[in-house]
Amino acid sequence: MTKKTSEWRKYERDLVSYNYVQAGMYAEENGNIPEAIRYFEKAAAKGSDYAWSKLGTIFDLVVNPPQHDKAVRWLRVAERMGEPGASEELEKEEWWKKHNLR
Repeated sequence: MTKKTSEWRKYERDLVSYNYVQAGMYAEENGNIPEAIRYFEKAAAKGSDYAWSKLGTIFDLVVNPPQHDKAVRWLRVAERMGEPGASEELEKEEWWKKHNLR
C-alpha cells in the first residue's frame, strides 16, 4: 500500500467516524438515546476517542437506570486513546465515591 493510499484510508475512516459522531449528537439532542448509542458505537469502532468518552457519559448520566460498569469501560478506553475529558472524569474522586466503585 502506498503512503497516499494509507493516508486516504485514514482520512476516509476519520470522515466516517466524524459523520457517526454528528449523527449521534443529533439523535441525543432529539432524545433518541438508543439511536445515539448506536451511532457513537459505530464511531468508536472507527477509532473516535470522543465517541468512547461520550458513551461513558451517556451510560453514566443519561441511561436510566445508569450502567456504571459500561460507563467506566467506555471512559477507560477513551482515556487510553488520549481523550482529555475521559481522563478528567476518571480522575475525579467524587465520581468514584458517587458510584461506590472504589
